Amino acid sequence: MNANKTYTKLRIFVASPKDVAAERKRLHEVVDELNRTGNLADELGLTLEVFDWQTHVTPLMGRPEERILQQLAIHTWDIFVGILWLRFGTPTGGIDPQTGKPYDSGTEEEFSLAYDAWKKNGRPKILFYRCTRLPVSLDDIDPDQHKRIKAFFTQFDADATHPGLYQPFQTTEEFERHVRQDLTKQLFDYGKDVLKKEPPPPVKEVEMPKDEITQHYLNFVRREHGRIKLFGFLSHANIDVRLLDVFVSLRFSEYWHEMEMKRLPTPEERDDLALTPPEVLERAIQKQESLLILGGPGSGKTTLLKYFAVCCLDPEGREQIHLKKPLIPIFVPLRQIDPTKPFTESLADWARANNQKIISENFEAWLQQPGALMLLDGLDEVSDLQTRRQICDWIDKATPVYGTSTFVVTCRFTGYREAEGVSLQSPHLRANVIDLNPEQQHTFLRQWFRAALLESLEEHETSESVRLQEIEYEAVAQAKAIMEFLSKEENRSLRDMASIPVLLQIMAIVWKEQGSLSGERVELYSRCIDYLLDYRDKMKKIEPLMSAAKARLVLRPLALWMQNDWQKDEAPRVNIEKQIATTLRVVRPGTQPIEFLENVRDRAGVLVGSGADTYTFQHKSFREFLAALEIANQHLVDLLIENFGSEWFSGCRWRKSGNGQRVEEEENIRGGMMNPMTPTQTTERK
Repeated sequence: MNANKTYTKLRIFVASPKDVAAERKRLHEVVDELNRTGNLADELGLTLEVFDWQTHVTPLMGRPEERILQQLAIHTWDIFVGILWLRFGTPTGGIDPQTGKPYDSGTEEEFSLAYDAWKKNGRPKILFYRCTRLPVSLDDIDPDQHKRIKAFFTQFDADATHPGLYQPFQTTEEFERHVRQDLTKQLFDYGKDVLKKEPPPPVKEVEMPKDEITQHYLNFVRREHGRIKLFGFLSHANIDVRLLDVFVSLRFSEYWHEMEMKRLPTPEERDDLALTPPEVLERAIQKQESLLILGGPGSGKTTLLKYFAVCCLDPEGREQIHLKKPLIPIFVPLRQIDPTKPFTESLADWARANNQKIISENFEAWLQQPGALMLLDGLDEVSDLQTRRQICDWIDKATPVYGTSTFVVTCRFTGYREAEGVSLQSPHLRANVIDLNPEQQHTFLRQWFRAALLESLEEHETSESVRLQEIEYEAVAQAKAIMEFLSKEENRSLRDMASIPVLLQIMAIVWKEQGSLSGERVELYSRCIDYLLDYRDKMKKIEPLMSAAKARLVLRPLALWMQNDWQKDEAPRVNIEKQIATTLRVVRPGTQPIEFLENVRDRAGVLVGSGADTYTFQHKSFREFLAALEIANQHLVDLLIENFGSEWFSGCRWRKSGNGQRVEEEENIRGGMMNPMTPTQTTERK
């Protein structure tokens, strides 16, 4: 704690019987952690104090509960924390003035008084936790105590005496995670005055620094993010183009709209509520909050941050994204950050790793004046869950300190795990990426073909207006041809895939190389799945769990099982684990089925979670394609004949003879790993 700083004290009253002593102890540890110098409470000018009768009450004569409440007066409580498990407690001798009945325990009396005070004055804020783990022995359960606890929590119902929410937990560690998250939110709530950012002085416009270090860094940003490669996999179509030439504006739904509706909006409602990137950034800045962008795999989150970074570099770009003043763009992949270090020290380490001679003091100066646009990419790419939580805390601590800067964080939906403590607690606006609509798809394709065709020009042709006009016409024609192809009913599965920017780009590449998509679906699906399984991570220098070829060996029989035996789009996790366990032991010994499933869900996005512990393929056509490869591998001609005319198998037949070379390559991999084969494995292959 800084001796020269003025602090506001927030007092926490904790109420609980003796059977949750471990949780009480953990609460004290969390408070001590938040109070440490440099941590959140300290940064906000706040300090937390836990009121505990064991340490704060003098043992005087009289009714014990009355002596406690006299010395720890209710009007001094800012936060009330209640914890219950197996014991409710013993009667205190006090009478509830509302009902005229005796209180059944000290916890009940303390909660009742806190609740009445909250209704009258809005404080203390009440946080209640219920432990749901089983005791070591059933003898530890007192039927009378259990009955009282059950009756108490029934009163949290909407039509009961004290409606509200309580947080269930199983382990002490889970309690710690929840109470840390909840106290952090309370700190930000109480610290609103600290978080208020002063508007820039109107006397003169803030300018971008002109010093050599800043200019050198901005040139680095321009080189690093001003151009992107439009990949072509094994083809010649690796095209290096200006980002601003191909960027297509995404659309966002603001999360609070969906919560307000208490359901997911329809596509039409999403269109009505949709915000553009400049609009969603402007809202976050106006609210003086961070911006959290969530989206699926390949939805364009990283490209969006690169677009923001490039737009910061000149007045025209800043106008495009509605920035009222210059901000230094700082684009950082979160997987390259060490959250155990102070904010600017971590940034300096990242800069050094990228050959930039920028020290902590430089970042400190930029974040304060003129301010920075902190573009923090890929929270989900931080593989370790504990480190991901630390990253969130690292961001939360920085946002109130650097009030002239705006923070933007991206993450996949599956990587933002609020129930597991992976979430931002500092004030933020959450925006969900919406899939591309047909208009956006057409714009993307036209710009992509234009960029690709311009890249193929000879140097002397770049100044010929007639040739440039021809390219414009051709780009429009190619985009129109693909959109017309996708609009046909028989191409509905491809049309669904086209709503994802990265898959639409793969379609454009295949069309450019092959002149069509109708006869090249095997190639298209093969490239899409390979890109999702490992190519994208390799481009980001993230080591995949296994190669795409090995992952296919696991997914192919799973897809065939879902297609032929299960015959439903969704399957329970336990069933899927059984199906992949044998192949997985061979393909990557030591990898647990759940590890593989979470990887192809969270990193690759080939599978998606579709409910409580159920999985489905992200696109039905992915399942059909992989099932078709396995049918070809096992030569299951009879299976296709038996299901001829079946709508369920309609997506598999046209792929039967396709991509034989890929199947053979994958089987060679399997053969190498399984050699010599056991009799069981030989039987399974047959």
